[in-house]
This record gives sequence, structure tokens and C-alpha cells, in this order.
Amino acid sequence: MKDVFFVYRKSGLNYSIEHVFNTVESGLRKENVLVKNIFLPYARVCVSNLLRNILYVKRLCNSITHLTGDTHYAILLCKGKVVLTIHDTRFLDFEHGLKKMIFKWLWFYLPMRKASYVTCISNEVREKLISYFPRFKDKIHIIYNPLDTNYNYKFKLFNEGCPIILHIGTAENKNLERLIPALKGINCELHIVGKYRKDIEDMLRFYSIRYVYKCDLSNQEILDEYMNCDIVSFPSLYEGFGMPIIEGQAVGRVVFTSDLEPMKEIAGDAALLVDPYSIESIRNGVMKLIKNHHYRDDLIKRGLENIERFKLPVIVKCYMDLYTKLEREN
Repeated sequence: MKDVFFVYRKSGLNYSIEHVFNTVESGLRKENVLVKNIFLPYARVCVSNLLRNILYVKRLCNSITHLTGDTHYAILLCKGKVVLTIHDTRFLDFEHGLKKMIFKWLWFYLPMRKASYVTCISNEVREKLISYFPRFKDKIHIIYNPLDTNYNYKFKLFNEGCPIILHIGTAENKNLERLIPALKGINCELHIVGKYRKDIEDMLRFYSIRYVYKCDLSNQEILDEYMNCDIVSFPSLYEGFGMPIIEGQAVGRVVFTSDLEPMKEIAGDAALLVDPYSIESIRNGVMKLIKNHHYRDDLIKRGLENIERFKLPVIVKCYMDLYTKLEREN
């Protein structure tokens, strides 16, 4: 197989997309695929920087070029075969006016027209892309995010007296504003990993929640948080995928998440589903996990089965098949 060029955003910014594709890259290298990484030189979004990034990619890339996410526009002058991965459609779903129009054309329509194939990380993302751009339906394929190979089962005796509830992420879509009041009066300890928000800490104190707030953790430190928790919380309002679901399942922890897509798709039948807009539903879900050990054991068992479809060899094969197909096409 020819070389594959992975195009990333400017390096050193600690993005989750880069971590996902570093995992993919490690699997491809084991299959003797030579992956060359290209990091865009400019991070700030302005016309001059966008043009510089586009020309930079044009100059360096040949053979198969894979835009790994959030760099969609850099595809526009690429030579050769191009794969574009789209992680979500938030700009199309939530922006308005001129800003939405710019993103629609520069981040989606033109890059998708240029790409040989478009991959997306869940069926939910694929269906949304098709609803916005039906003409590209045949080139859009689902390839899930891979599970980091460091995430493996580790037994932990569940602490029914005071379980540790791990919550990854503090952006508004992560739904801490409903999770925190839902935990009021429940004897537990909430561990939050993500960017610090004073309003969240004020809310934790207002509702008298026992908590630990951690920022800027390494990948190993995040893994340790999973290993040390009893419950993984992910009642998100909006996602393209939902990595904490499968990360929690992989280490053998019970997970509760939203009864929305793509969380339902990713969780399979191996997580407790709650209405993320209902504080009462979230609270009832947490209480069920704490009180019903038979249910917990069943969720853990099903979770370990569910993650098989996200393991690295499965995902690498999907990309290998796609790259091979590209090579064979004229």
C-alpha cells in the first residue's frame, strides 16, 4: 500500500481527535502502512491562515491524504485520493446566518465534493450529513472511533455506600447543569474531568455535592480515573460519538447515558439510558445503579461484549479496506 498522509490541526493543542487517530495510526503501522503526519501550521481561523493551510497541504501531500477532522477546508487543493473524516455536524445544527453559510460551504459542501470518500463516526452523523447534502450519500461511510488499547477490564468492588461517579467534560452539552441537581442528597462523590468552570463549582457547592474537580489530565491520568470510579456519567445533550461510553464499558464500569442518538447506538444494550433533559430521570438512573447489583453485573457483562466492535483491529481493517479500494480505483 502507498503512503497515507494524516492531516491534523496545529500540534500541541491536546485535541481528542488527535488522540483517536494516533490510535488508528498505531494500528495501521502494525499492518505495515507507512503513515506520515502533517500538522497544519496555523491554528487561528482567518482568511489568510486558511489559505496558508490549504497551500501547505497541497505542497506536501500526494498518494492518499486523510483529513482526520476539523481540518476539512484543507482538502480543497489536495492532489490524489482523499479521505475526509467528519466527527459531527454541530456547525450546521447550531450556527445561524452568515457564519453557518461559511461553515456549510467551506467546512462541508466543498470538502465533501472534493473527497473520494467521507467517513463519519456514527450513523447519527451520517444521517445528518445526508439530510444536509443528499447528493453525497454514496460516498459517506461509517467507521467508528477505535477504543484505546490501554483500556482493559479491571475488577473493582462497587462502593454502594459512597460510589465515585466519573464525568468527563464540562462543555454545556455535557449536561452538568442537570446532573448536579440530580445528585442532591445522594451519598456519592462526583469526579469531574475537564476545563474549569466557576459556575459549575458554584453549583456543586449550592447543592452540597461532594466532588473532585480535575483539569489538564494526561491520557494515563484519565485512564486512572476510569479505573478508580464506580459509575461513568454521560447524559450528554449532543455528541458525534461518545468515547466515555465505551471507555467506561472497557474497564468494567457501569455507564449511564442519554436516550438520544448517537449515544444509544454506541452504548448498544449495555448502558442505562436516561432522559438527559429530566433531572428526575437522571436521578432515578443513578439510584438504580447504586441499589441493583444484579443489574450492574449484567450491564458490565454486556458492556464488555459491546466494545468488541470498537476494538482497534476492527477499525483498522475498515480503514485498510477503504484505502485499498481507493488504490484500485482509477
